[in-house]
Amino acid sequence: MKLLGKADTNWTQEGSSRPLTGFLSQNGSVDSVVYEYADGFRGGLRAWQAANKKPDVIVALRTERQGLFLRLGEGQRSQISRVFYSMARTISRASP
Repeated sequence: MKLLGKADTNWTQEGSSRPLTGFLSQNGSVDSVVYEYADGFRGGLRAWQAANKKPDVIVALRTERQGLFLRLGEGQRSQISRVFYSMARTISRASP
């Protein structure tokens, strides 16, 4: 496993998009992401869209708000390989 980097995203969609855009342009692919705020990760997904790449990625999220899943279209949900998330002392695995 190779750590591509860390980023301070200020828990915003724009903040998650910028570093992932850089990681994708410098490395060609990103295999997994660990992020605190699921709804903010929608910005990260836009980085894949801007790069014309499929987000074939494993995502680990921790949040009480799962708006990410409610706002993604069916086509976008099916492009995420696996999602692990935790909330309120619960750890779950969801397959889109």
